[in-house]
This record gives sequence, structure tokens and C-alpha cells, in this order.
Amino acid sequence: MIDAPNIADELAQSGYTDYVGVPCSHLSPLIATAQSAPRLSYIAAANEGDAIAIGLGAHLGGRKTVILSQNSGLGNMVNPLTSLLRPFQVPMLLMITWRGEPGVPDEPQHEQMGSITPDLLNLLDVSWEFLPNTPCEALKAIRRGCEYVDHEQRVFAFVIRPNTLSGHITLRPSRDCRAPAVNRTWTGTSSERPTRIDAMQELLSQERGDEVYIATTGYTGRELFSLNDRANNLYVVGGMGTAASIGFGLANARRCQPVVVLDGDGSLLMRMGSLAPIGQHGPKNLLHVVFDNECYASTGGQSSSSSVVRFDQCAEAMNYRRVIYVDGKSHMAQAIQEAKIHEGPVLIHLKVDSAVPPKLPRPTRKPFEVKERLIRFLNQSQANQDLLEHKDGADKPN
Repeated sequence: MIDAPNIADELAQSGYTDYVGVPCSHLSPLIATAQSAPRLSYIAAANEGDAIAIGLGAHLGGRKTVILSQNSGLGNMVNPLTSLLRPFQVPMLLMITWRGEPGVPDEPQHEQMGSITPDLLNLLDVSWEFLPNTPCEALKAIRRGCEYVDHEQRVFAFVIRPNTLSGHITLRPSRDCRAPAVNRTWTGTSSERPTRIDAMQELLSQERGDEVYIATTGYTGRELFSLNDRANNLYVVGGMGTAASIGFGLANARRCQPVVVLDGDGSLLMRMGSLAPIGQHGPKNLLHVVFDNECYASTGGQSSSSSVVRFDQCAEAMNYRRVIYVDGKSHMAQAIQEAKIHEGPVLIHLKVDSAVPPKLPRPTRKPFEVKERLIRFLNQSQANQDLLEHKDGADKPN
């Protein structure tokens, strides 16, 4: 067996200090290490697909993330692995336990996924290897995997058999406290709802200029592109429902960088669990705007179930600091102004009309080009902030 702290130390040597995932009993020693070591961090994602999306956001912010999962979670990973990481060309390191290995006694629910795990990784074109169960060979393998991710800029997975990791496991009780949320509601009539693009224009008119916009799949990203295609935009062309987790990953990695998630009712309904880690970790620099047109406009206007959902109340229950509900044009500008002047996470549930501009263009840059452009923007923004802080420090009298 391998001591989990030694694995964590080796990963840290390659810059991996952040862990995101969904627990497996065979990963408990490594999760406990990530939770207890001062220089490491662990985020409990609601599901394995969200873990991938959080890791993508952290990558945008210059962080390296280890994704932890049982192989049963590969099903939840398939969509973001194929429609996010591949088109955006995002490197990532996965550590996946192998339940249901053929010939090894295990629970019946693991049998089929266990039998196809190696083939599934191959089908997904994910390079992988078994993590050796001897310390010396395991550390060599860790170095090899990290070098592959860095040099090839692709995804690499370690498949971990049961009883490979050892270490002292201490269950750390949660000390997170619920923040007293502020819930504001402005209502008019459904006949005076703004269109999404009108609401987006109002949001952009009140910007500081350094915000990053993460726009969800479908017409939302296309409308943002049509209004103002800029380096600080990310159009999430795949991975429906992951915009909030991507925004959270970025906001958590760059605590001074304002991040605005432009979400939709259908998108958020698909991954409502993404609200929980946002509320738990409380990024002050995150604004989450949900444009709710009660339908899936880009696929033909089919109704969603959001007519009976109050996303603001859901976010309040999941510990967002301020939530706002707006139904009507007359209060939209005021609501956006209030959201922008308060610390996050803030969620605006904004009812919008389902009308879409005709002949809406699609982003002309490839996803990985949009990603690289955003990373350059973020790096320049960080350099400007560092320069300003240095100047402020130099100007202070001794």
C-alpha cells in the first residue's frame, strides 16, 4: 500500500494542490490528506461532471486540479470530458478507483462499469495507467502522469485498485456557517418581461470593465457574442449545465477577479447541485445571473419546468449571500445595480421573454481559441493588479 500523504507530496511537486471530487471509500486517505494539509484544498462536488467543470474553471485561473472519483462516476463525466475538455483543449489529471474489477468480489452495482472501465477510458481517448501499489513505483508513475498532462496538454487518468492507498483517516466535521442571506423580490407582470438580450445589454452597461463572463450553452452565448465579442468572454458551447461550476472554479482560483455567470433555466435545472459548493465556499467575486424564459429556446422552444421553480429561493437555501428575483422590466436595472455592489455569491433570478433576435450569429473562434484568449486576459488582469498593489505599497510613507 502507498501512504496517501506521500502521493499528495509528489503531486504538489508538480503543482497539484487543489482536489475536487466525489468520495469513494478507497480514496478516503487522499481526501483526508487534502482536507487536513495546510497547503492543499478539497472541494466536494455535487457530482463527477461538476467536478470536471470546476477543474476547468480552476485551469482558466492558472490552477492545477486533481479530480477524484469512483469509476461509477465516469458516466457523469462523459459529457464534460467530450464536450468541454476536448473542444477547449483543457489538460486535467483524474484519479479513479476501480470498483467491480472482473474476478474481484464486489457489490453487484459495480459489475458492469467495472468490466468496461478500461475500455471506456480508451473509447474516450483518455490516456491512463494503473497506479502501482508499491511506493517507489507509484511515485514514479505520478511523475510520469503529471509530465504527460503538462507536455501533451491532455487528460490523464490513474486507475486505482482497492486497498492501494493508506493513511490516517480523520473525518473532519463541517464548520461552515450559514450566512444570513438577503432576499429581494421585484415583480411586475409577465407581459412586460425583457428579452434576454435586453437584460444582457443592461448588465453590460453597468460593468466595471474587468469582469469575466461565462455564458451557458445555446442562445445565451450566441447573444453575448453578438453584443460584444471580447477577450473576457467564455462561450460554454458544450457541457450543458456546467457554466455555474466553471464560474465557481475560476472565482475560487482568482479571488480578486469579478466573475459573472450568465445561466439559463434549463441549464441550471440540469445541474442544480452546483449551487451547493458555491454556497459552501462563498466566493465573494461571483455573480450568478439566471435568465429564465421557461423554455429550451435553442432546441425549438420546448417548455422547461422552471415555471414552478424559484431559483432565488433555491440559492438562498444553498447559502448564497444575496438573492434577487425580478419579474418585469421596470425593476431590472435597479436589481442588477444592487447585485453588483454587494459581495457574492449573488444570484439574480430574472424572468425574461423567450424572443430571440433573428439570424443570431455563432462564435467565429474555436472553443480552445476563446479559452486561450481568456487566459491571456486573466493573466494581464492579474499583472495589472500586481503592478497597482506594488505602486500603492511604494507610495505609502515609511
